[in-house]
Amino acid sequence: DSKLRLLADDLINLRNSFSVEEADENSLRARKEVVEGELEKMRLREEELDRNSATENPLLVKAQENFYRLTAQREKFRGVQNLSSERARFLSEEAEEARSAGRDPEALDAEAAILREEQQGFERELNAAKSQLFIDTNALKEIEEKLSLEENSVSAALRAIADQREGTARQEGHINGLKARIDATNAEVTRLTTSLNEANSRLKGYQEDFALLETQIASVGAAEPGLDSQFENAKNELAAAEKELEQIKERRDAAEKLRAGSLGRLSAFKEIIDLVRGSANAELIAKVESLTTASENEASKLSADCDRIKFEITSVQDGVSDKQSQYDQLLAKLNESDARMNGLAEQMAVAGQNVKSAQGEIERLASSITEATGQRTSDERDLAAAISQFESQTEPREPDLTHLEDLRTKVSNARSQEVESRLSLRTIEERITAIAQRAQSLEDAAQAERDSASKAISRRDARAKAAVAAQQIADAAYEALIQIESSILRAGTERERLELARAEREGEILSIRGASRELATELERLTSSVHKDEIARAEQRLRIEQLEIKAVEELGVDVATLVAEYGPSNDVPTFIENEQGEFVPGELIPYRRDQQEKRLAQAERSLTLLGKINPLALEEYTSLEERLRYLAEQLEDLKKTKKDLLDIIKEVDDRVQQIFTEAYEDTAREFELVFARLFPGGDGRLILTNPSDMLTSGVDVEARPPGKRVKRLSLLSGGERSLVAVALLIAIFKARPSPFYVMDEVEAALDDTNLGRLLGVFEELREKSQLIVITHQKRTMEIADALYGVTMRGDGVSEVISQRIREVDAVS
Repeated sequence: DSKLRLLADDLINLRNSFSVEEADENSLRARKEVVEGELEKMRLREEELDRNSATENPLLVKAQENFYRLTAQREKFRGVQNLSSERARFLSEEAEEARSAGRDPEALDAEAAILREEQQGFERELNAAKSQLFIDTNALKEIEEKLSLEENSVSAALRAIADQREGTARQEGHINGLKARIDATNAEVTRLTTSLNEANSRLKGYQEDFALLETQIASVGAAEPGLDSQFENAKNELAAAEKELEQIKERRDAAEKLRAGSLGRLSAFKEIIDLVRGSANAELIAKVESLTTASENEASKLSADCDRIKFEITSVQDGVSDKQSQYDQLLAKLNESDARMNGLAEQMAVAGQNVKSAQGEIERLASSITEATGQRTSDERDLAAAISQFESQTEPREPDLTHLEDLRTKVSNARSQEVESRLSLRTIEERITAIAQRAQSLEDAAQAERDSASKAISRRDARAKAAVAAQQIADAAYEALIQIESSILRAGTERERLELARAEREGEILSIRGASRELATELERLTSSVHKDEIARAEQRLRIEQLEIKAVEELGVDVATLVAEYGPSNDVPTFIENEQGEFVPGELIPYRRDQQEKRLAQAERSLTLLGKINPLALEEYTSLEERLRYLAEQLEDLKKTKKDLLDIIKEVDDRVQQIFTEAYEDTAREFELVFARLFPGGDGRLILTNPSDMLTSGVDVEARPPGKRVKRLSLLSGGERSLVAVALLIAIFKARPSPFYVMDEVEAALDDTNLGRLLGVFEELREKSQLIVITHQKRTMEIADALYGVTMRGDGVSEVISQRIREVDAVS
């Protein structure tokens, strides 16, 4: 009874728990199906977006390339239009200036004649001033000589008194000092005289060089007008020959078209005659044969005309080549003449400066000689007075200073008069020099105006034609810019549409992938929960079945009877042993599991005395076998999933290895070619550190410049290491091209030879890509299409300046 009641309690509890957990499992399964459906929708949507990306990404790349090409063309045409407009404006202004800048040579000659008359008047005044200066100078010298004699006499008397007072030894020392000063002054005068003679020789040489340069400039200027006329004639002849060649080529094209048409008709007539020869219509056959003969004659004539025109083209092309050669030679001579004229002008300026320097040196040396001679005369007078005083040894008397003061006053007045006369003379000389230079410049200008009048006419016409051509180019470039702007607008709109679509598509893909990851995580969790619940349900179901089987087989009670009669809702009867030892029914008590477990334990202890049996061994074996089969299926599912994941990883690794191998091979091939160009005679290559495993292998650079055995980069010089690094970068650029590259002073450590080789490689890269190079090298700037620089203005604010080079070179 206790076992049945406990079994019924267990069965009811298991059934209730099974029902609750089965409901939870059903809800989990429903959620799992919903998640799987959503995940499948997102997978399909992602595949659709991937297909759209595969379709629209090439369109976006083409749209971007088209936009970049149009933008580059717009910049080129804009540069051409601006340059042509500026050139047209410049040539027009220059032509106007050429018309208005000239002066009348007759007026210049008249003005020069007036200045020459003024020069003659000032020269007469100069002669009078020189005479007055000569008179004042002689008077000053006469008074100064008297003053000097008086001062020397007074000084000698005073020194004699002093010497007499101080002793004979001091007087002898003074005489010796005067002698030494006179000797030193003589040596200085000799040195200055030698320097003066050398300066005069140099001045003469400089003046001769200056005169020679003037003669050479005059000869070059006299030959230039004939050279200009020859150049213009050669230019006109070349243009006429090229025009004639174009006309002959047009005739040849027309003749070729006529000959092609004639040959076509002849071929058609031949086919027709083959068809009509089988017919009996003789008149038709004769007519077709006549037309065929006429076509053959026409074709022969046109072929002869074409051959004759080709011969004329060959002859005219030879003439054009000769005229082009003559034109180039005259242009080179004209440029050489201009360069020679500029060089002679610079040499003439240097020679003029040398003449002025030599004249200044001569004046300085003459002044120094005059001062030294005066000092020597004074010292000789002092010496004579000192010797006379020393020999006389008489008691000197105090000198009279009244006459000396009168002489000093006269000298002061005479010196003032002489300075005024000298200033007046210098003023007149400077005015004469200025007037003479002005008159000479006017005469030279008049001659230059006459010489340039003929040149100005032809050059003005040429500039006017060039201005018209430049304006036409500017107008055409402006029209092209309008078309290109429209195309850029359309290309930009298309690119923005594709980029917006790509951004939306990528955003949607990212959101889908994020949601897919979340759903996959939830699905994995739900699958795990469902698997766990399935296992638990199977175990519970097995447990319930075992309990039902146990009730039927062990206890002989069917499930319905067990639940109805022995369920926990039924009261439990009790039995009381009476005095006779019989068990009689007692009162009914509520079901309590602990009491029934005690009853069952007591009954089992009693049953143990009877021995143990296992009637459920077969059922337990069957249940365990089913569980083993279920777990084996789960294990096989896990192994299959692991295999699929390993296959995906292998596929990804193979793809990565393939892409890396292709990139490495392309880069290694390009590196050898680029290295051979940058290091002629050298050897460079790329080596894998672990070729057997491309996924973990590194890449070593092996470089051997010409004339060296080293291959390690650490043993190379700084410039060589820099050039090797640049070679590797350029190899990568060529193996996997890009629309543009940005390089920052990659050639800073290179010498001129290596820089030239690197610039040659840059020229190849610029054919397919745009290069943005930060550099301080002048040669790199010279090959650039445009220069951009940053400078600081006076107010301390940075300013970006730019200059396009290629368009300027093309126009010039």
